[in-house]
Amino acid sequence: FPLQWALDGWFGRTLPQVYGFRPYLTASLVGLLALAGFSLPYLVNATATPPMQVLRSAGNRRSWLRGLLISGSAIVAVFVVLVILMQSSILAIATLALVLVCALLLPLILTWMVKILLVSSRRRFWLRQYLLSRLQATSRGAIYVMSGFSLVLIAILMIAVVKDELLGEWEAQLPENIPNYFLINIRGQDVDGVKSFLQANQIEASTPYGLVRARLSQINSVDVDKISFSHPRASHSVTHTYNMTYADEIPDQNEIVEGQWLSANPGLAQVSVEQGMAENLDLKLGDQLTMTVGSKVLQAEITSIRSVVWENFKPNFYLLTNPGLLESFPQTWLLSALIEDHNKADLKQLLKAYPSITLLDISELMARVRAIVDKATVALQFFFLFALASATIVLLAAIQTGKHEREIESSLLRALSANTSQLYRVHVLEYTLMGVLIGFFSACFASLAGWVISVYFFKIEFQLSPEVWIYSLVAACLVLTLAGTLVSRRVYNISPMKILRT
Repeated sequence: FPLQWALDGWFGRTLPQVYGFRPYLTASLVGLLALAGFSLPYLVNATATPPMQVLRSAGNRRSWLRGLLISGSAIVAVFVVLVILMQSSILAIATLALVLVCALLLPLILTWMVKILLVSSRRRFWLRQYLLSRLQATSRGAIYVMSGFSLVLIAILMIAVVKDELLGEWEAQLPENIPNYFLINIRGQDVDGVKSFLQANQIEASTPYGLVRARLSQINSVDVDKISFSHPRASHSVTHTYNMTYADEIPDQNEIVEGQWLSANPGLAQVSVEQGMAENLDLKLGDQLTMTVGSKVLQAEITSIRSVVWENFKPNFYLLTNPGLLESFPQTWLLSALIEDHNKADLKQLLKAYPSITLLDISELMARVRAIVDKATVALQFFFLFALASATIVLLAAIQTGKHEREIESSLLRALSANTSQLYRVHVLEYTLMGVLIGFFSACFASLAGWVISVYFFKIEFQLSPEVWIYSLVAACLVLTLAGTLVSRRVYNISPMKILRT
């Protein structure tokens, strides 16, 4: 609740409130399930361990059945937690599958990177083979701790890549002289006057379009409410109110993918449908659409399906009809314009002469969208800092678990004439090397994900950002080096004789 209050002030509005005991019960249940799933198998294994095996410090050979029990219980616990949080079994299964893939791939990739460095260290003396052999010898602890850090760091970097790089690249690749204003609610008798005013002030404007608001009521004389659609966005397309218009020619950046363009014969009732809408509603050429305009009904045959570039900041439409079909319906007009700063003072005269016009400032809208995206991104990164803190705690626990082993190794090295300063440098370099591997791998994965998103989703060119690599390497090295050296500092102060005697 304190975080919710802080986010209310951050976004400048009240976020949806959750009352009652449900948040407390959900958090408690999730915590208990996670604790049971990850700790009970180890407790069961501890109860089955003979006392003499512990007293002799003998290794515990875990059977494959117990290993399967530990892994299976952890997976079940994660799945139950995901179902509770997401309230969707399908989404929980997909998320669990992604988590399992990452849990399997990340350790394999990091182990492969360590082995490559270990092989190369035999040829280059400055790569301390002892450091790499430690990572390989303690792969169960070190590699999995590195994998956990990598997942958290990848999530933080991907947010930064998507927000800063992709949005920046998208804005940079927008064509010059794109419209920055929409003029809407223009009355039919004012269209010529508005065009003359814009031309007199040397303001570049698009072709005016007459708009008729309509709802889709039937497809092939069957009510849309009675049709079962397969696409998940079909319900949105059915309930959407469309702004229909007419055109003599294909609008700019519209391309016919099926069929032929509308006939100029006003006696034919024809309509061109946007490709996404056609896919949502399973529409095809020759289908009859029935549209409701107020109390009137309009029927038209689909003669073409178009692809539309919605990002061009020009008037674009789902439905286009041939000229003359919409003349009997009430209309308002729309156009887009590029209004430079020195022309904005003329807008007052335009609104005074034509008070029905509404101006929509696209540049201001984009600035607001970017501000919202920036704040949401900072909020997400703030929450991921908790995950980073959790990963740090896991690192500290892993270091504490192997503390006795480090004490023995340090004692043996000191018995072989190694001094405290050398041991300290070795451990610092070990954690720094872990940070370099984590930072390098996380930056690679985040950049690859950014490339996939930019090319296949945003359809823009991806530019590799060196800042992502710098932040990733610096953050990983600092966190792991500081946490590791602070926790293991007592290893250097213990007497070798005391350890060797025990």
